[in-house]
Amino acid sequence: MKINKFYLTPFILFILLSSCSLGNISNQQSSNISLLPSSVPSIASSSIKPRDNLEPNIAQFPLSRYYGGIRTDTNLLIYDFQVTQDTTPVIRISFKKHLDNTTFQTLSYQLPEDFEPVTITDGVEVIDMNKDGIDDFLFDLGAYGKMIKKACLVYDNEAQQYIFVEDFEKLNSPTFLEEYGCFVTAPIPMAIPISYNRYLLDGTILRHVGILSITQSESNALYTEYEQVNEEWVTTKDMVKENDVELTKWGLSPKQW
Repeated sequence: MKINKFYLTPFILFILLSSCSLGNISNQQSSNISLLPSSVPSIASSSIKPRDNLEPNIAQFPLSRYYGGIRTDTNLLIYDFQVTQDTTPVIRISFKKHLDNTTFQTLSYQLPEDFEPVTITDGVEVIDMNKDGIDDFLFDLGAYGKMIKKACLVYDNEAQQYIFVEDFEKLNSPTFLEEYGCFVTAPIPMAIPISYNRYLLDGTILRHVGILSITQSESNALYTEYEQVNEEWVTTKDMVKENDVELTKWGLSPKQW
């Protein structure tokens, strides 16, 4: 995995627009299981919507740009992603076949009008997130209030094209844990108890598979863990201490608590 990071300020952005910003990107269990209570922590809503009917206009000066090469099941593709801002900010996406430079696919992702490029830290991550052998893309969309939004573009083997994962932008600051093949989201700000959520990609479908709830006591933190088992929520750990939880699969370490 290679992460392309960029930082922009309004003054520097004005100077750099004509030259663009270019970047290369290469290629639990417990013996006692009980049913989960009905109150499962919810995820935040979002107004970010994918759009596939916007024609790319590469002539616009991009706020940022990423390009590189990937291999699908049938083609070697060159991708070119450009974040532009005319009347509204848009991620314009183009894939071309390396063999003859013909267009393989174009699509766009419209961002909210309050999109702030200076809040982006990770740029684009290129990694196979649904374990089909073909690289996918994770876009950092920046901060919206106290939430950090991202969009996920994955290859659909049936359609043989890339599509945006539905509802992915509703997750708060999702981080992909390659060792476990899943995403872990950060707690919703001000929510009590503190909760981390795990998701995985089933092809192009986002599935909620785990919750870690943390309750702070006077002396230490107590952990309750929920998982999906046969499409039902079950409690796999109930108010246990830190040593009884595999924190790494939640992207955590003991030092954080």
